[in-house]
Amino acid sequence: FEVKLAFHEKTERFYMWFPVIVKDKQVGYFRALMKPIDGLPSYFNKPGEWVKRKGLFPFDQAILMMKRMKLKTVFLVEGQRDALRLLRLGIPAVSILGTQNWTNMKLTLLETVGVERIVLMMDGDKAGRKATIKLAPQIRKMIDLKVARLWKVARKMKLKKIDPGDAPKKVLLKYKEWLI
Repeated sequence: FEVKLAFHEKTERFYMWFPVIVKDKQVGYFRALMKPIDGLPSYFNKPGEWVKRKGLFPFDQAILMMKRMKLKTVFLVEGQRDALRLLRLGIPAVSILGTQNWTNMKLTLLETVGVERIVLMMDGDKAGRKATIKLAPQIRKMIDLKVARLWKVARKMKLKKIDPGDAPKKVLLKYKEWLI
């Protein structure tokens, strides 16, 4: 995918601009702050219904990795950095672009490309637990599901929270064993 550096005149900040490509077609985009700033969201999705219907990032790259590895599993994570981190570790992963952006249409999209198992790996914070409680039953009705409970890992490690973007590599590689 083609990432661009962009300047937003209204906020007077530089962002990275990421297209969201699904089946070789750009369906939307998001902007990411170059560096996180306290009190500001790190990501800004292009407004519109696309984010609920087809907003999975980086869809094409994750599915290509899954197929090259002869797998049927994709990890589902909250944020874009989470998905990119897992991909770097050889784990096919897509971001749902935020906990409020899940719909069963995304699940159907994943099924159409051969996904037979999802590993749900939401952040290990309150929002991630809530998202897991909401998404798991919906997903389980339609497809094989495994749930990574990162809040339990955080508790064991005596951390306030942990997410796929900053989890220790050994933790993520343990979950990599769930790939089929």
